[in-house]
Amino acid sequence: MATFAYYKISTVVATTISAKEIGDPKSITLCNLDGDGSDCTVNLYLEDGGGTDDQNPIYILHDIVIPGGTTLVLEHPEILYDSITHGLTILLTSVSSGQLLNVKVAY
Repeated sequence: MATFAYYKISTVVATTISAKEIGDPKSITLCNLDGDGSDCTVNLYLEDGGGTDDQNPIYILHDIVIPGGTTLVLEHPEILYDSITHGLTILLTSVSSGQLLNVKVAY
C-alpha cells in the first residue's frame, strides 16, 4: 500500500521532503497554487546531511519555473536515487507574497 507525505512551502527556506532511510519515492507532485498566478522557481536536490552537499548539491531540478496554476509530476527514473545515503531537499528560489507550493511525495 502506498504512503504519502504532504508539504506546503511558501518561503525560501530549504525543506527536506524525503529524509534518508525513509525509502525511495515513487513520485513527487509539485503544484504551484500562487494566489496571484505568479510563477515559482524551484530547486530539487540531493543532500547527505553532512553539510558537504550544501555547497555542491546534486541537482535533480535547478531553477525550474513552474507557472502559476500548474502541476509538475516527477516519476522514475527522474527521481531514482540512493535514499539510504541521501535526503531529498526542495527550495523555492523566488517567492511572491501569495506563493504556495504544494508537494506530495508517494512512497
